[in-house]
Amino acid sequence: MKTPLGLQRGEVRLVKHQAIWKKVFSDEQKILQRALEEQAISIQHVGSTAISTISAKPVVDIIVGISRLKNVQSKIPALKKLGYSHIKRFPNPRLQIVLAKGKKQQTEIYLHLVRYEGAIWNNYIFFRDYLLEHTDVALAYNKLKLQLAQKYSSERMKYTESKAIFVHNILAKSKYRN
Repeated sequence: MKTPLGLQRGEVRLVKHQAIWKKVFSDEQKILQRALEEQAISIQHVGSTAISTISAKPVVDIIVGISRLKNVQSKIPALKKLGYSHIKRFPNPRLQIVLAKGKKQQTEIYLHLVRYEGAIWNNYIFFRDYLLEHTDVALAYNKLKLQLAQKYSSERMKYTESKAIFVHNILAKSKYRN
């Protein structure tokens, strides 16, 4: 049976961790490194699909650390040729560019282009690493996510907003926190 990968816009559906997610990341990492060349300082697997002890939405999150986001703008057409499209424009595009890739209205990969070792990069990496190192906290996060997914199965924004306090409390432990 093929591993479920992909989610409709706005949908919240959690599945048990799938070993294939690591391979999806690894394969995409190589493709992105070739496409972004020297612009990509580091490419990391983040989000719940990077944590084997918890359930996740079946969408692989990838963060790419870039020295200056304005320098990567010239690579956006190459990313679009790989199947990525802009999904979110931030008021200040110098902070983060988010793209999505998928098939038939299903998002399979979120690509976050951020300043390497900037606040957004540090938050993603710290949160992932903290959950990997603290299984008890990861399991508490998993329990919360499962409850919220049941409550907000078609309201992704409410699901995400309802996790914010938990996430904030973890990020407050980071040495990178301002």
